Amino acid sequence: MRRAAAAVAAFAALALPAAQSGSATSASPAPVLGRDWKTRTLAHYDPVTLARVAGPTVPAGFFTGPWAWSADRSRIVLSRYDWPQLRIVDANRMRLVGDVRLRHLGTAGGVDAVTWIGADRLLALVHGPTSGVAFVVVDAQKRAVLRTVPVAGSNWDAERWRDGLAALLGPANGIGTARVAVARADGTVRTAVLPGVSVGSRKVGKGADPRVHSVIPGFAANPQGAQAVAVTAGSRAISIDLGSMAVTTHVLSQRTTQQVEKAIEGPQRHAGWVGDGLVAVSGTDWSTTASGEVAARGAGLRLIDTAAWTMRTLDTQASAFSVAPGVIVAFGGSWSPSSRTYTGVRAYGLDGALRWSLYEGRDAYAPVQGSFVYVQRYMGANRPEHMDVVDPATGTILGSREWPNGQAQPTLYAW
Repeated sequence: MRRAAAAVAAFAALALPAAQSGSATSASPAPVLGRDWKTRTLAHYDPVTLARVAGPTVPAGFFTGPWAWSADRSRIVLSRYDWPQLRIVDANRMRLVGDVRLRHLGTAGGVDAVTWIGADRLLALVHGPTSGVAFVVVDAQKRAVLRTVPVAGSNWDAERWRDGLAALLGPANGIGTARVAVARADGTVRTAVLPGVSVGSRKVGKGADPRVHSVIPGFAANPQGAQAVAVTAGSRAISIDLGSMAVTTHVLSQRTTQQVEKAIEGPQRHAGWVGDGLVAVSGTDWSTTASGEVAARGAGLRLIDTAAWTMRTLDTQASAFSVAPGVIVAFGGSWSPSSRTYTGVRAYGLDGALRWSLYEGRDAYAPVQGSFVYVQRYMGANRPEHMDVVDPATGTILGSREWPNGQAQPTLYAW
């Protein structure tokens, strides 16, 4: 999936000392499967200390793209951004099951999204070397491609839903009207136009270094249901019934005194399904001065109620968020050549109340992986980067770790 290359966060390096003491939990958490970037293998890690747990490993190679667990969590499928290929791993036995080549538009391209549909069925979204996408159905037991369905356009986001994958598509080139493509386990693909929603990018100006103007709406789908929502930079949301493909436009009313600002050049949004019919939206509005300098303004964090189609502003400064059970974690900020404003890390309940905050005004990145928030901070040139493992419910720091700038870090495969 797109975004923050959607989805997987980087974590502390293996070759460093054990985590410093922090607030202890009552019981040690279960080890989590992760990627050792130095050896290109899968291994298990303690999610709080980030120490590698002794045990067998599995070759992971260049499979660094989207990934998904089977429903019983006995197998994990990995993919490649730069090549149309999947790798299936038996996580219980720590054994490589095998690879599946997804041939689409020649041999180049890569995987944008993958999910399990049933015990032995996989559904992947693959992009071509230049443009065009395809949904590919795979028999995981036989490691064979069952069906490939090409779809015109470029993929800008892809989300799991109850019966498959839903993709936000734009034109092959430039900026145009968005579409949603919905795929099921049998390879059936249906599309619908999203009226009034633009998506894509185009070069602005001439010369060796032209500006790029991008318009990216937020897109989220209910992973346990059949509804998706596209959100523009203004105050409109488009609801898609993924079963009937009915499309409905909603003008969002504000449940706060905060005013929704008009989007400037280059609005980019990220949306995520929070639960209980709620969708969180954040992002950045990019602009370029007459002298060619680039600035980014955080769009804030807003929460959309898809039952009442109202929108409340939780945070006016954030540009990104991650989701833990019952909590939305906001971070990011705004910057220009002359100033920088950061939020630190702020956690909000689904009722909109601020639950806790850390490092107010500091530059921080705070992905949620599994049961914890991993708060990463840049400490300055020639200084180690710092990471705290945080309890999302309370904001308690459970452990901390430092590593040299540029040090390879493991990735945890945890929901």
